[in-house]
Amino acid sequence: TGKNSYRINWANDLIYGVQIIKKSISGDISDLPKDSDGNIKWTELSNITANFTVKQTKPDVKIIATNEKFNSKVDINENAKVDETYTYEITENKSSDGYMNLFENKTIVLNVTIDKDKNISTSFSIKGASGSSEQKYLSQYIKVELEDNIVNIYIVNPKESIGLKLLK
Repeated sequence: TGKNSYRINWANDLIYGVQIIKKSISGDISDLPKDSDGNIKWTELSNITANFTVKQTKPDVKIIATNEKFNSKVDINENAKVDETYTYEITENKSSDGYMNLFENKTIVLNVTIDKDKNISTSFSIKGASGSSEQKYLSQYIKVELEDNIVNIYIVNPKESIGLKLLK
């Protein structure tokens, strides 16, 4: 008897990953580094940690992290199917000390869709935003990019600022 093992991937399967990456900026959104074309260079931002709860909610429910502290986490889906949408809920429970938690009491909902030709597309929304203006404001601090079948979602926190008032 041989000790060979084989892995079979069916033609309609695809492997992809979702990577959550926590970054920081020193000021507001205008402080994000940009290239000569004006595109934000997300990878050049500083890494920080935060506590996250992450779960896949569709098509199946899967807990990925429960109030876990990290600055980068990858979840690999080895059994993804074509013509399917996978939905993830990402909640930032606590940001690093000295940084604002812009997403407190909110959930980032990430959709990863695989079409019949195995193309991956993404979209996100923010559950708990008070309206379209808050949704638009918070969306500036999130970037979703696809690189080699890995969906990178960058979540950025600005440093806490102390406002001083001079009273006479």
